[in-house]
Amino acid sequence: MADAIGRRFETPGRWLEKLSAERRKKISQVIADAKSDDGFVDEILFTQFCDKSDIVRKGIELPRSATSAADVFRRAEKLRNAVAHGNDCAWLLPPRKTSQCWSEI
Repeated sequence: MADAIGRRFETPGRWLEKLSAERRKKISQVIADAKSDDGFVDEILFTQFCDKSDIVRKGIELPRSATSAADVFRRAEKLRNAVAHGNDCAWLLPPRKTSQCWSEI
C-alpha cells in the first residue's frame, strides 16, 4: 500500500489530508521525533496499516464500493495482525478463511 500511496500522491501533505486530525497530529509527532533522532526515512513508513487503508480508500479510486473495500481492508488487517503479532498463526486458521482473505487482497 505504501508504494501505491507514494505513486498516487506527490507529497506527504497530500495523503496526510486523508487522515483524521488526531492521526495527522500523532504521525507528525512521530516523524518529528524520528528526524530529531536521525531516524527518519520516509513519512509513509510512520503510518499504521489502518492509516494506509484509510488513505487508499479515501484517495485512490478502487474497483469496488467503499463499503466493500473497507470490509476487505478489515479482513486483511485481521490476518496481518494475526501473522505479525503471532496471536493466531495464519496456518492455524481454517484454510477457507485465509484463502478467501488473500483472494480479496
